[in-house]
Amino acid sequence: MADENPEALAKARGEFGVKDADIATPLAMAGLLEKIFKKEILDPAGCDHILKVMLGCQTGARRIRGLLPADIPVAHKTGTIGGTTNDRGIVYLPDDLGHVALCVLSKNTNPYRTEDTIALIAKTVFDYFCFTEKIH
Repeated sequence: MADENPEALAKARGEFGVKDADIATPLAMAGLLEKIFKKEILDPAGCDHILKVMLGCQTGARRIRGLLPADIPVAHKTGTIGGTTNDRGIVYLPDDLGHVALCVLSKNTNPYRTEDTIALIAKTVFDYFCFTEKIH
């Protein structure tokens, strides 16, 4: 799409992130995910609905889910606009090891490289928690 309309991409990059409404931090997003998962931000049914929708996310196959085993559930939400390539979500670890909230935000990067980087970060986090727990 950027190749089709480079002027629109340049305009979006210039405008996005200027307004406070367009700014988030990974820590704040991870905190929001934690509150949704623990059902602390809405009623339990509302939180369950959000997680169900996020578990069905079909975008970002090369991001958090990219290098994880296919059977690992990931409740996530991607974002791509104005030079950003983002993904945030909850990775459901196997063998009752728990869950990990993960948020990777980027700005003014190459989207293809950023997707690969997000996948590598998610795989590193996943491996850390799976293999560290099994060692102890």
